[in-house]
Amino acid sequence: MNYFSDGSTKNKLILLSFLDALGIEVTKEQITTAAALYELMPYFELQNAMYELEEEGFLAAVPRAFGTAYCITPKGRDTISAFCETLPLSDRETIYENADMCRAKFRSETQYTYRMEKLPSGAYKVILRAIEEHGELFSVSMCFADSQSANKACQSWSKNALEIYSALTTFLS
Repeated sequence: MNYFSDGSTKNKLILLSFLDALGIEVTKEQITTAAALYELMPYFELQNAMYELEEEGFLAAVPRAFGTAYCITPKGRDTISAFCETLPLSDRETIYENADMCRAKFRSETQYTYRMEKLPSGAYKVILRAIEEHGELFSVSMCFADSQSANKACQSWSKNALEIYSALTTFLS
């Protein structure tokens, strides 16, 4: 009899451990990106594990301002605490290190979002948002003459959102 989990059980424990270690709500895209980047598990196995964990009540998909967020449920936390030692210590340490590296980036992606849409006039409308756990803090809509300028504004928001939001708050207070 194996002491360590394997197959789909191991994949589910890895995913639950990763989400528990993150400690924040994340999107499916963020989970998929992290799984590929840190080679947690193959894509189709990840998608299957997510689906089964959600169906079984270990994960919850919650609508948020930034999209659908996935978080571990109390049932999932209980499972991790009961079965985490069936993952080798080296795997658990790697999961925690990877979660630490992802946390700030994921938090930023869900707190400071942008959307760009083309207008009938040919201009581009950019909507920049600052979101907290319980809702939207700030939203600004701007129009740009071309897609290049709109993309530059979106990228600038991604990199400098906290500073921009702080400056606006200071200026307006």
